[in-house]
Amino acid sequence: MVDPDGRSGEVVIGEQNKTVTITSNVILYGSSGSAALAKSTASDIQNQWNAASGKTTIGGTEYSVKFAVNGSYNANLKESDVAGNTDIKNNYFKVVESGIAISFADGVGSNTGEFLLKNISSDGSTTEAHEFGHGWGAVKGTADGHPVDKDLRGEGQPSMMNARGTIVDAQYQYDPKAKPGEKGGTINPDRRNVTQQDINYLSLDKLKYDKNGKGNLGTLSNDYH
Repeated sequence: MVDPDGRSGEVVIGEQNKTVTITSNVILYGSSGSAALAKSTASDIQNQWNAASGKTTIGGTEYSVKFAVNGSYNANLKESDVAGNTDIKNNYFKVVESGIAISFADGVGSNTGEFLLKNISSDGSTTEAHEFGHGWGAVKGTADGHPVDKDLRGEGQPSMMNARGTIVDAQYQYDPKAKPGEKGGTINPDRRNVTQQDINYLSLDKLKYDKNGKGNLGTLSNDYH
């Protein structure tokens, strides 16, 4: 079990409009999930990553980076449905209200795991966007999948991939009046934004693309909970 959780997606290079599009499907299941929650979860991920107006350079050509995330709820999802999945775009997450401390996945870059309802129930919450970043490959080469620097004082806006517990400027803390590192004195996750640095973490320029310009982010763990 790892935190944050990971998901997968399909990457397509559009030569005519010079856009790289990352497409993922969020499929929620479990008694605490719903169609409305799946829709808002997908919307939060898509909107926050698109807000960065990201860019990437592949083969010497600069492309805009676009994210398309679809959400659905399947109350009758079976283990065989997940185990037999062959679509890199599909990500299956059980929604629970208790029993786990924090949302998690079955491995870095996996497409399955569990969501803690309170982490994703608010419109505009960043947990979904942060954790999708891990599934898409951020942050490579670090012990915990997060940026190494855990003290960002003086650097302003924290990025989406900064971890809980990171020390930030006062306005980005849970409590702006708290002393850095003490209770209330670390990053408020909902103050994170997707930045160009987050786009860079995905290493889109290093993926293997087929002759049609398609590539895969993440892997298929296909574990049912």
